[in-house]
Amino acid sequence: MTDSTNPSLPPDPPTVSSSRRWLKWALLVVIFVAGVAVGAAGSAMVIRQRIASVLSQPDQIPDRVVPILRHRLSLTDEQTEQVAAIVRRRYTALEEVRSEFTPRVATELRLLRTEVDAVLSSDQKPRWAIWCQRVEEHLPSTPSQKPD
Repeated sequence: MTDSTNPSLPPDPPTVSSSRRWLKWALLVVIFVAGVAVGAAGSAMVIRQRIASVLSQPDQIPDRVVPILRHRLSLTDEQTEQVAAIVRRRYTALEEVRSEFTPRVATELRLLRTEVDAVLSSDQKPRWAIWCQRVEEHLPSTPSQKPD
């Protein structure tokens, strides 16, 4: 039997108020959301770097594609050799088409940029230039445009 007036007994533990309980849950939710945001941003950065790596070394694309096809299609050794030869041959042809196509696209984009720029006000031109630069960054470069 406990007597609340007895000085030798420890005091009753403080009760957590409902406002503190909500604060703890809110903090937990904030930490969770921050973790998700950091994870998503990190994943996006990794994906972007991998894509940039592949695009900066287009001659390695066939060597990267064949192992993926081998795994996904369960190719035999003989099939893998045949598919590798086909991928290399077709990729070379695709590169030739791209090398013809990319300069023409770049020319058309320069003309688009110049013609639209002539219509815009001085306030609109910087935003247009930024937009054009972003579009150009996503275009593949031709072998002659690649930095050394």
